This record gives sequence, structure tokens and C-alpha cells, in this order.
Amino acid sequence: DATYGNGAWKSYSRPADSKTGEFGFELPPRDGKYDVYVRIRDTARNMNSHASAPKLALAQIELDTTPPPLPAVTAEEYVRDSSVSVGFTNSAQLDKIVSSWDPSFTDAQLHEPQDRIVFDFPIPEGSLVVPEGTKTLYVRYRDAAQNLGPIRTVIVGYDKTAPTVLGATINYGNRYLANAD
Repeated sequence: DATYGNGAWKSYSRPADSKTGEFGFELPPRDGKYDVYVRIRDTARNMNSHASAPKLALAQIELDTTPPPLPAVTAEEYVRDSSVSVGFTNSAQLDKIVSSWDPSFTDAQLHEPQDRIVFDFPIPEGSLVVPEGTKTLYVRYRDAAQNLGPIRTVIVGYDKTAPTVLGATINYGNRYLANAD
């Protein structure tokens, strides 16, 4: 608190080669916003005045250990182009949308939160084109505290080949109909 009534002194010595120093402390184990006040005391026990302490070293820290929600996504089931447009409906209050064509996210890409993102299908190594077939995109949300949410898969069929018609018969070859159904 700002009166330092429940504060504890913590020893600190700056490394000789450092012009600034850092030290850590623990926050209570629950999410929320915390005001952190610091008073500085030298080895002779001289300390900055209470009135200047909040101006000297005050920080508001928010502890957030809760992961963001599962992405709510929409995408076409089949596409003819080598990309897919994915819609996101619950991406407000996020830091990034994380995407990957690899379930272990080794090729992860970061995107600014937006309602719709177009993802290009990957071209396999040693190939010049994207092969047709099922493509799986993995997406998850990341919040400002760097918490990663659960993974959502977006499965899309890539098919650019028109169907082959070997033959067709209309009305069993009859020229006339007895009713319109």
C-alpha cells in the first residue's frame, strides 16, 4: 500500500557493470491489478521521503494467467483458389491471432486481430505448386499477457479440377414428360 505499512525490505546490489538494476518480487497468486510502490534506502538507512515515493517508483501491474477463449471461426468447406478466407467473431480484446499449417506451430505466424484473414496454402518443399486436397490450418488466440488459448482447426478442401463428365442422360432419354415434377 502507499503508506508502506505492510511492505518488506528487500536487499539489492547492482552488478558493477550495470548502469541500471532490476529485481523481482512475487504478486499474490490471483489475477487482478496491483499497484506497486517502491521506497529506496541506502546502506546508511537514508531513504527517499514518503511524499516522493509514489512519484519516484509506482507501477500498476496486471496479473493475467487466464488464457484467451477458443477462436470462433468460419471458413468455406471447399475452395478453388490456393488460399482460404477465415472469419473470426470473438477476437476482441486480443493481442494477436496465431496461425500455423503445422499442429506444433513450428511455422507460426502472428496476425493483428481482425474480422477476416486470408491464409495462403503452403507450397511443399521441392514443389512449385500447392497440391489439391485437404488442408488443415491451426489457429489460437494470444492475449496481452502472452497467454495462449486453445487451438481451433480449420479444415478446407482445395479442389481446382473441374469434374469429368463421361456421359449424361436426361429424363431417361425420353423427349416428353407426363408431369412437371
